[in-house]
Amino acid sequence: MAESLNLVVEQDQAGLWRVTSPNIAGLLATGHSRREALSNVDGAISHLQRVQRFAGIVTDDALRCGA
Repeated sequence: MAESLNLVVEQDQAGLWRVTSPNIAGLLATGHSRREALSNVDGAISHLQRVQRFAGIVTDDALRCGA
């Protein structure tokens, strides 16, 4: 069964939209609109995976959500 990915979407005082997740520590996607920020989530997860693999912090399984 696939795990749910919970997202927190907020707009800051400057108008930038930010997406974080309690499921994935360090995840941050941004955009000038809510839609843009949400569409950037996949790229942010991929980037976070590359950074963590490079640093030897985590395996691929730790960031799989909904796969």
